[in-house]
Amino acid sequence: MPEGIFLVGWDDTMGSQIEAKFPQDCQIQYKNITQYLVTLQSVGKSSNVQIKDDNKIVLIYNHLEKEGVPNYEFIIVILDNSEESEVPKIQSQLNLEGGKILKISKFKRSKVFLDFAKNLTKSTKKKQKKIVFIGYPNSGKTTTKSFFFEQIQSEKLLETTFTPTKGIESTPYNLIDSKIVLFDTSGQEIERWFTIDETPLIGSDLSFFFITAMDWKQNSERVKSDLNRIIQFSETHDEITHDLVLFCHKFDEITEDQEGFKKNLLDFIQPLGIPVFFTSIKNSGNFDIHIGYQLMLRKLSPFFVFINNFLNPLMRKYTQSGHLLFMLDSDFAPISDFTHINEYFNVVDVNQFKKTIIKLVKMINLEVNNFGDFVSFSDKLSEKIVVCLRMSSFNPDFSYVIMQAESYQFVDELYKEYTKVKQSFSWITKKIE
Repeated sequence: MPEGIFLVGWDDTMGSQIEAKFPQDCQIQYKNITQYLVTLQSVGKSSNVQIKDDNKIVLIYNHLEKEGVPNYEFIIVILDNSEESEVPKIQSQLNLEGGKILKISKFKRSKVFLDFAKNLTKSTKKKQKKIVFIGYPNSGKTTTKSFFFEQIQSEKLLETTFTPTKGIESTPYNLIDSKIVLFDTSGQEIERWFTIDETPLIGSDLSFFFITAMDWKQNSERVKSDLNRIIQFSETHDEITHDLVLFCHKFDEITEDQEGFKKNLLDFIQPLGIPVFFTSIKNSGNFDIHIGYQLMLRKLSPFFVFINNFLNPLMRKYTQSGHLLFMLDSDFAPISDFTHINEYFNVVDVNQFKKTIIKLVKMINLEVNNFGDFVSFSDKLSEKIVVCLRMSSFNPDFSYVIMQAESYQFVDELYKEYTKVKQSFSWITKKIE
């Protein structure tokens, strides 16, 4: 655990000033702060420095707005030498969160910094998140769980009959850099979940309310009433602080005037500020399921937020010219597989495709130079360009992100952006006597 974390600002009259620190009783000498500032200014392009100082490890994060423009505001993390194994993970968290903190105005950023510092000092184990699936009988809760978390293909799900859930079934899953527990509830017992003694909503980070398209079409007043009950139930109980999402499942059953159906539901739901997705395990709803899954990742996975923010501007620029396929952890095991929800990915033997890619990146990763950081090639199985991005520089828990690209113009722009981001995430090690 870090001995001290400091947010250092700049005053044109007073010079470097400690704006916030955690824990509150930690101390640092101002002469050391000045020395760290001088060191930062001397390293040139790299904004991040690791220093060996008096048997301590000092990590200094300084977000450079523009190359050549000095920035005198930075974050200091002090660790004991015995915690050297934790340095890569802490560097990764500084890389992912530090820039956002330093960009906030100094009158508002202390609270954000302290939240970050508290999380950083907690156990290095993944923080457990809670997700709740609640809704009507046969509205797709268990099907969506199987599709999202167990990665069962939609074709197989269409052939599968699920036994209705009884009570509450809780299942742990790994979600990129977060651990989650999913609470799948019985639709037949929905009234139980509106009582404070039995509700699973207490402590939930993200709750999905499931209806079918026919539920709305045939009895929209009941849906409206139950959604308002959940909102009021949450507002009157401080223990419930979740984000709420609506899944309108089996949308394929609406065969006429689908746009009119959507407008009718959206006119009610949008003023409530609840995201809604029109889903189906049939082709007509796959895209909304994909977007809903991405929303969940953005809510619960800091590392996915980084990847998303890094890749999305390029994908939008080239009209969705790139698509995530899957990610590999530090042991090269696939996680967060997007191949089953990517409508642009078409491979007969998906498992063979993944095995081939993993074997390739394992061989590439043996290279001691930077050759293996960014690799692209044309793949015969998918008839697409495949791009492999090494992610261990950004987070040591991960090895590669595998993408599909539609054009080499996109690949070229992606390479430029990847190189730029990698350079900004680099750390220089210096020793101060």
